[in-house]
Amino acid sequence: MNRRWARSQLALLALIVLAGVVLAAILAPYLPLADPDAVDTANRLRPVLSPGHPLGTDEFGRDLLSRLVWGARVSLLAGAATAAAAMLIGVVLGVLSGYYSGWPETVIMRLTDILMAFPYILLAIAIVAGLGPGLRNAMIAIAIVGFPIYTRLVRGIVLSVRGREFVEAARALGASDWRVITRHILPNIIQPVIVQAAIGMAGAVLAEATMSFLGLGVPPPNSSWGSMLNDGRAHLFAGGTPESGEQAVLVQPEGSAVDAAGRVFVADRERGMVLRLGSGGQVIDSAFVRVTRPRALAVDETDHLWIAGDGNAEAPWQPGPGELWRVSPGGESRRVLEGPRAQGLAPGPGETVFVADRHASEIFAVTPDAKRVSLARFTEGHAPRGLAFVPDTTETRAAGLAGDLLVVVNRNGVFQLNEIVRISGPFADLVLRP
Repeated sequence: MNRRWARSQLALLALIVLAGVVLAAILAPYLPLADPDAVDTANRLRPVLSPGHPLGTDEFGRDLLSRLVWGARVSLLAGAATAAAAMLIGVVLGVLSGYYSGWPETVIMRLTDILMAFPYILLAIAIVAGLGPGLRNAMIAIAIVGFPIYTRLVRGIVLSVRGREFVEAARALGASDWRVITRHILPNIIQPVIVQAAIGMAGAVLAEATMSFLGLGVPPPNSSWGSMLNDGRAHLFAGGTPESGEQAVLVQPEGSAVDAAGRVFVADRERGMVLRLGSGGQVIDSAFVRVTRPRALAVDETDHLWIAGDGNAEAPWQPGPGELWRVSPGGESRRVLEGPRAQGLAPGPGETVFVADRHASEIFAVTPDAKRVSLARFTEGHAPRGLAFVPDTTETRAAGLAGDLLVVVNRNGVFQLNEIVRISGPFADLVLRP
């Protein structure tokens, strides 16, 4: 008695949780939740129980509670729809193969055997790879790989029922095949099919989450449980914003620079921040400045930090037009230029910086007042990916390199084919001329 009561208690608890999730998903538009797609880069990676964000925020500052609830709508709808489609297809094919012998049974069961011979998820991934990524194609793939289970289940039940006395009596009275199937066979398969559908829906939700996790399901910025797991995967062990004095843990470091005082700046592209580090790698200033997807850093002769960001706040999940920021030694930042997709930066004479724009295949200089001076262009398919400015010193003049730019150029998108191009200077008069 106590064991039965415990089982019923657990079942009731599970029912309450499931009902709460479904109800929250249905009422999501009417709940007091933040916009799940609203980007707030100033509040990126906030921890749980932050003001206004009970579950924190993601790498783009989007509220995780809101995305969790809205993602439930997508995941539960996809799971229910694919389970229903798989059940409908499987029941129809199972009845046909169980009731009619001969070639219909052979064709249907061999098709079922072929589909069941492949791993469930791998076959779904292969189908989506052929159809193309997207929620609709993912649902089609999950329904295709899910119906063979229903087909085998229904066929076995139909084989056992079609020889029963009440079925033979209906045939003897002249009942058509349609009437026998709908009135005498289908009522006997409803119960096991419903049980399998409940199990299949859970598997369909998991399969949809897997597709979205791999980037084959719901496209960004729309939220689903699988895409949320993928977004948080990079931060699983790195945590949120590091505290001052901690050892720096970088998720995706892209660029670094050192100023005249020996301070080290490192761009963490995944978390959208630039950290200032000490000589031992400890964090001196956590999130010294926040820029969407920083890629390259440079410190000019006046100790101002230049940052090239690869993205924009309106659509940070896609490659944006690019941004060029300038940060004072005190941390005040301002955007100098928008547009270049910089792969590399190098400090130039005075307050200038040299930029390697890989998409425009161009090298140009930028001044703090947004003056842009083109220095070199490359043929299509030759993308500058890095550069270094040779200062004017006694040694560099002796070597004949004073004031030159050295550029690493990638040819035709093949990363193994790179060449170093020398652009002769000096550039001071050209860049600093009013």
